[in-house]
Amino acid sequence: MMTPYKIELKNYQKNALERLTQFLSECQLAGPADAFAKFADDKIKIPYKSRGFGDIPFVCLRLPTGGGKTLLAAHTVGIAAQHFIGTDSPLVLWLVPTTAIKDQTLDALKQPRHPYYQALKESLKGNQGQNPMVISMDDIIDIRPTDLENKAVIVIGTFATSRVQDTSIRKFYAHHENFEPHFARMPNGTPYMERFEDGHPNAGKVKYSFANLCHAKKPLVIVDEAHNSRTPLSLKTLASVNPSCVIEFTATPNQTKDSGSNVLFSVSASELHAEEMIKLPIMLSEHKNWESAVYDAVQTQKRLLELASKEKDYVRPIALFQAENTGKEVTVEVLKQHLIENVNIAAEKIAVATGTQRELDKVNLFDKACPIEYVITKQALKEGWDCSFAYVFCSVANISSDKDVEQLLGRVLRMPYAKRRFVEQLNCAYAHVTSPSFSRAASQLKDKLVDMGFEELEVARNLQSYDQDLFFFQYNQDDTQNAQTTKIKEKPLVLEITKPITQSDLPDSIASRSSISVDENGSANLIIHGEITEADNTAIVALYKKTQDSKTVKTASETIKEYILRQEAQKAPSENGLPFKIPNLCVAMQGDLFPPDREDFLEIADWDLISIKNGHVITEHEFKIEEQADSFKIDIEGRQIKYEAVRHEENLFDLNQVSTSLTEIDLIRFLDFHITAQDVVQPKKQEFFRRAISYLTDIRGISFEALVRSRFILVRVLTLKIEEARKKAAIKGFNLSLFGSEDIVSVSIENAFSFGQMYEVRNPYKGGFKFSKHYYPMIDDLKPSGEEFDCAQAIDRLDEVQYWVRNIIRSQFSFRFPTSTDYFYPDFVAKLKDGRTLVVEYKGEHLIENSDTKEKRMVGELWQRKSNDTGVFCMVQKRNSQGQDIYEQLRSAVI
Repeated sequence: MMTPYKIELKNYQKNALERLTQFLSECQLAGPADAFAKFADDKIKIPYKSRGFGDIPFVCLRLPTGGGKTLLAAHTVGIAAQHFIGTDSPLVLWLVPTTAIKDQTLDALKQPRHPYYQALKESLKGNQGQNPMVISMDDIIDIRPTDLENKAVIVIGTFATSRVQDTSIRKFYAHHENFEPHFARMPNGTPYMERFEDGHPNAGKVKYSFANLCHAKKPLVIVDEAHNSRTPLSLKTLASVNPSCVIEFTATPNQTKDSGSNVLFSVSASELHAEEMIKLPIMLSEHKNWESAVYDAVQTQKRLLELASKEKDYVRPIALFQAENTGKEVTVEVLKQHLIENVNIAAEKIAVATGTQRELDKVNLFDKACPIEYVITKQALKEGWDCSFAYVFCSVANISSDKDVEQLLGRVLRMPYAKRRFVEQLNCAYAHVTSPSFSRAASQLKDKLVDMGFEELEVARNLQSYDQDLFFFQYNQDDTQNAQTTKIKEKPLVLEITKPITQSDLPDSIASRSSISVDENGSANLIIHGEITEADNTAIVALYKKTQDSKTVKTASETIKEYILRQEAQKAPSENGLPFKIPNLCVAMQGDLFPPDREDFLEIADWDLISIKNGHVITEHEFKIEEQADSFKIDIEGRQIKYEAVRHEENLFDLNQVSTSLTEIDLIRFLDFHITAQDVVQPKKQEFFRRAISYLTDIRGISFEALVRSRFILVRVLTLKIEEARKKAAIKGFNLSLFGSEDIVSVSIENAFSFGQMYEVRNPYKGGFKFSKHYYPMIDDLKPSGEEFDCAQAIDRLDEVQYWVRNIIRSQFSFRFPTSTDYFYPDFVAKLKDGRTLVVEYKGEHLIENSDTKEKRMVGELWQRKSNDTGVFCMVQKRNSQGQDIYEQLRSAVI
């Protein structure tokens, strides 16, 4: 029997769920538009679109292929239930694009030992012992009123589920006697319900349908692969279920002004790679004909299979072949026959997965006994197929025109076991395509990768050409520290020529390193070696506009752009292996030196929740309830939440019928279950809750029933109270450890932080100014019009700077200082030519004197004092009190 297990969330996944939690909590107080403006990614410039849903939150989380959308969706159920809907037992309508994905999702969420089920249950905090009920749309008549009252009910359906035009989903709208108990207490005349039409024996009466039940219960709606559902009809029918909240998950949202998703949080492919979720780079090999592409794909798979034997984990690399559609040259049948007869592949190693041939159904490709190493498909694997053993993608179809390539390519990007492999070749994905040149093939695949969530510079960095003979190196079995890396052959820029040009036509800047070649088919190409500058680009494009047709000009322009991006990526110091270490600020405790964190500060301060005087006292400003006939209002921190009767989970229609069977012990246990405080032992935490409840009922005079009704808001209030107490203790410990006695503080090179190959770019810089000294080929979160951009330019201009980094906030791969509340991530870190480290924090004039800035300055200056002249900390502003601009302030700090 398989042991239940959970998938540990990656940092970007935790950040996505934290952002969603913040957004939904703010929605209760300010509405979705204001909450979106406050918490949406800075890169999203398009304002919130209600789409006719009014104050119903409607947002999207964007994760590239391989980012774990289904896992996040499972965690989302509990977050939305607790932080917006206010219930232990939400009704969830989970919509997916296809029947295949529906079956796959249903199977995973119904298995108690599956990590998706574990995530779902964990997000719901166990629902007081009740397991979630997961069913298909086909089984909705099995839902009982007690299910909706006592447990989370998740109904999995397809996008067609709520489209009444589709006769296959009539169950959704159909009247059924099994639903009668759900409507027994519904008041007569309840609005917005579908009723029997005139002429029917029950004319005018409400239908006992799941659609009406949804309308009353206001389900949470989760939409997977949301880009497939963005039509006016789908939005209209989605609104018909009267959702409480709509959360979309997609890799490729349509982000136009007039349509598309409200992207709350977006993840880049670089973040996935940094978290070891996907294989990169993609090693692309172009072939003149489909037979050679197939042969080399097989050879690549065989070599990877040999290398996989060096791995500790079991990995069986699989090759995916995309055949052409029926009626074309290389059909599924032709390709399979070719593999068997001409490439000598055993038939049992080949599986065909198409709409009519489903040879992978019920096959566990991860099983060591499974013989399958080659899968032939047309588009059947485009969604809902997840085998991280897929390493090689080979397309005999036209990749520039085939819209399904991006999804098939995505199948080979997932990293086995979501962790980096020891053998370097097993950290890459491989693509074999039929194309006359690498430049053309790369340009065609670039668009597919952008559609999958990659940024253009990410594509340039991670789409590389390799030669088959270079791939077959001799593995050094004695090398236990580092696997050898795949060699990348420098390729010239190759541009297609459709109309004759001669060597004399070429611009002077490239003429000496260029040639014109004609292959056996009569196709001509311009081949240019070496670096291509922007001036070269302008001259080449001008030549093409004069001599070639518009289509060729466009293709050439795009190819040159890709080439320039690739060469820029290869110039970066990080790509050349130059080291970048920064000594860390450390504290001596119990004979050891280590960078301190908040937990250390709490320990030094003897943090104790119960000993805090009046810590349990909750004022009217912090929490106030005003009851009305069919609703109640809650004031929290001076802002108001209104709960209507229909929002309550224990009874759909009458708030005054709420059960009062819960005792004080029950409420304390509920609070204990929903409030995480790992640094507080359970008895003390429960005593804190008891004191808070007693104060609210005995001193403030709030009825216990009202507290039960608003218990999810009470969770929020008490969480804030505990955090407030913890913050005060952390400040005390912070001051004691770092500034009580500086003798215990030092800057340690032994505990140095190193910038490595991983750089979690979330919002790539796309401005026109070319920075020449950035450590990585991409720069994160630097707006061309911002003051921090001016600071970056000043750093790049400094002669003393060898290279620098735009430090990413809250990244595990970024440099940071401790603060009393969290961590301080300086804006920039630079390596100086004399070996010193420059740490720069930019502050706007409105922030330069606040308490947060003062604390950061104190810590930075402490680091500088203790660095023995190896570190320089500089907090700069647009113009300081001496009248110096940013460049002058930096120059004064480093000379």
